[in-house]
Amino acid sequence: MGRVARCRSDHARSGSNPWRNPANSARRAASAFICRETTLASVRLVLQPPTTRSASALPALALVALVLALYAPSFDAGFIWDDDTFVTHNRLIHASDGLWRLWFTREAPDYWPLTSSLLWLEWRLWGGAASGFHAVNVALHALSCVLLWRIFARLALPGAWLGAALFAAHPVCVESVSWITERKNTLSLALCAASALLYLRAEDGPRSARLRWSSFGVFVLSLLAKTSSVVLPPILLVLAWWRRGRIERADVLRSAPHFAAAAVLGAVTVWFQSTNAIRESVIRDDGLGSRLLTAGRAVWFYLGKALAPLELCFVYPRWSLDESSATSLLPAAMLAFAFAAAWLARESLGRGPLAALSCYVIALAPTLGLIDVYFMRYSLVADHWQYFALPAWCALAAAALVSGARRIGVARAATPVALLALCALGAKSWSHQAVFRDLESLWTDTLAKNPQAWMAHNNLGLVRHSQRRFDEALEHFQAALRVEQDLPAVRYNLGVTLQSLRRHADAVTQFEIALELDPRQAAARSALGTSKLALGRFDEAVEDYRAALQLDPELLAAHNNLGNAMYSRERYADALEHYARALELRPDYVEALANQGSALQALGRHEEAIANHSRVVALEPRRAEAHFNLGNALRESGRLAEAAAAYERALALEPRLEGARYFLGEVRERLAREAQAR
Repeated sequence: MGRVARCRSDHARSGSNPWRNPANSARRAASAFICRETTLASVRLVLQPPTTRSASALPALALVALVLALYAPSFDAGFIWDDDTFVTHNRLIHASDGLWRLWFTREAPDYWPLTSSLLWLEWRLWGGAASGFHAVNVALHALSCVLLWRIFARLALPGAWLGAALFAAHPVCVESVSWITERKNTLSLALCAASALLYLRAEDGPRSARLRWSSFGVFVLSLLAKTSSVVLPPILLVLAWWRRGRIERADVLRSAPHFAAAAVLGAVTVWFQSTNAIRESVIRDDGLGSRLLTAGRAVWFYLGKALAPLELCFVYPRWSLDESSATSLLPAAMLAFAFAAAWLARESLGRGPLAALSCYVIALAPTLGLIDVYFMRYSLVADHWQYFALPAWCALAAAALVSGARRIGVARAATPVALLALCALGAKSWSHQAVFRDLESLWTDTLAKNPQAWMAHNNLGLVRHSQRRFDEALEHFQAALRVEQDLPAVRYNLGVTLQSLRRHADAVTQFEIALELDPRQAAARSALGTSKLALGRFDEAVEDYRAALQLDPELLAAHNNLGNAMYSRERYADALEHYARALELRPDYVEALANQGSALQALGRHEEAIANHSRVVALEPRRAEAHFNLGNALRESGRLAEAAAAYERALALEPRLEGARYFLGEVRERLAREAQAR
């Protein structure tokens, strides 16, 4: 049977659920205690002068402790959307030569080879254990917070530690930290912050040339992790203006290598996105004017979530603007007014507000819609796109609180306000991580907040399909198609679910529609063959399988299904060839292993069949059918006692498996006769 297809990537396994597991209650209580005590002890650092704080390791340790306490739930979360594309089902991550291919080929959907290399290494350290990947994401977030604190302190910002702590605790960051796929965000920001710190140190101290080139090298690494860090060079110029009131020629020359690297790798990313990820998909069909208006609205959306992170959603409703309406101009006009007001107030309020607003908008620029990004197919805004911009807002908020309290003579009042803000943000971050614990939680929460998210309907349908709740899966796929009809992936998923319900004629209709919409869908072509085979249309089925393999020679399902077609005609030797090809591509492909075992058994090669079925049992010990098949092979080879044990195990897992019950009775009867004969 064909595999179900997700929007962009396939269904991934979920991890354990820390909110429903009583064994984790002690850990949650300890984490809450650490979070509270760390915050109470560390918030007193807010009013200390930066020079005092920077001389001690306590602020850094406090930030790390705060992050670890707040993100304790993420350590027990599983894989969610796109984690399979990037990790669990990524051929490049699994391949022994994957590093070479990640760096020097076009096989990856995006050119972020440093992030992919780290994932490649981690796969060899902890394989499919999601907790290892989550731990690294949390550690990188903590590192970014420490580096941001050092940057804010070097810039002599009031409340430097508080600014970093606000970023550490902000709920908008949860999407980047608790989602393994956003490793590119957490790694790139840590490297980007390190580069900025080295650059600022070069401006303020000796060995400036060495530090500048070190900054450049680390910046290139951040670009290779994710090119969102292209925003750093203009931000460095903004900081130069903020510190000295002007941008000098030396500032431009010092940042020129950074600009050059950003231009080159930024162009590479745009090219990879357009040719590998987006291809011929239409992400947006509106013009430049509409995109500029949408960008203005997006900035205010992100500012709203930064100030009041309520109703955070994985897929926000996709906006549509009426360019002829005067109200559509309002967000962009208000943004222009905000810049103008900050410029005019630079003498009375200082250059800080304008610098912070500029850094914030610059950091958002790559995601404001002027350049197509694949995720914009679903939503024009996303919380993980604000990860790079949020430090500017956090720094401004902390500086405004501390300097404002000092100015009106109530400096001590800043501490309880800061504590209240950290507690509120931390509590929201803690609870928001529940959304990312598994696929079901993610899509259920998304649909509760955005019922028109066809992507969420599609992917929740996949969850229901994996749970064998096929009728509910159909409802979600049909709901997605009511929102938008021309969705080949959803048509394919609907067809696969109809196959599971043995409604093969209806499934053929859905696969044919999917292929009309996108003739390049190899999986849909293969699944079409499976339904035709079930309807007795053997020759057409074989033709579809071969067509699928022309589209994708490495499509495992097509090789396996073509083997099944040959098996159905008792052409067992031909079937073995196709199963073997599937297993060459993926040695642990359970379906092909099981089918190969059945073909070997049909050819009377019982010991080889037993080896195959034993391996399937080792890979999926809770698969009743695997134990049943092993029992059959053992029975036919005369190993009756072992066969009985295999049937018993199959029935323990699935009591309704009548075939196992029948053969278990037969085997026991034969064993009894043999015992009597002895």
